[in-house]
Amino acid sequence: APDLLKMGLVDEIVPEGEGGAHQRPEETAAHLQTAILRHLADVEAMPADARREARYMKFRRMGLFEEGTPAAGGTPPAQSSIESA
Repeated sequence: APDLLKMGLVDEIVPEGEGGAHQRPEETAAHLQTAILRHLADVEAMPADARREARYMKFRRMGLFEEGTPAAGGTPPAQSSIESA
């Protein structure tokens, strides 16, 4: 999950209930409800054009990956897209 968050594939890591979702499904469901309502409120507050653009850019970033890391003062890592493969 932390890697998915770092890559921008998920918006948030929602905590499970103590012992895991299978041990405390009600607690996990409450955490999910809170996160979903918070994100919906954020999206609803955006103008429609900005919402569409943000969604478009999020899905466009899903096909990108980076190779290597830049050396100090060097050029940034190469970015590729699965579309260009």
